[in-house]
Amino acid sequence: MALRLLKGKTACITGGTNGIGRAITLEYLRQGANVAVNHLGLPGDEQHKLSLIEEAENLRKAATQEAPAGQLIEVAGDVTKPEASKALVDAAVKKWGGLDISVANAGIAKPAEFLTLDKQLFDQTIRVNINGAFYFCQAAANQMVK
Repeated sequence: MALRLLKGKTACITGGTNGIGRAITLEYLRQGANVAVNHLGLPGDEQHKLSLIEEAENLRKAATQEAPAGQLIEVAGDVTKPEASKALVDAAVKKWGGLDISVANAGIAKPAEFLTLDKQLFDQTIRVNINGAFYFCQAAANQMVK
């Protein structure tokens, strides 16, 4: 029988539909956690989102009653805006009653030369990687201390 180390836990993961975030999402689902994932909601994200939903459903179908896979919900939003992180946390709490795990995974890393780095790219990177992580961790922590 497969262990479900996260059975009954609820997780929120930013940037959870592709790359590392997707891998974390799928493993948490395999381990029995319910997962709310955030993504930007752009047209290019649709394929990633739909295939993740399909994989999550396949995990649930393959699981057993003794070792169930977790459930998945998705919430579109830009992590550079505090309300997007709050909406992700609120959706998880509304669906499953609380929040146990938060993964601030959303990030960007566009290659650029240091000496000629464009201000717009630098500012965008800081907004997503620093501000976005802060807003999400703050929203998650505010829920976790309740």
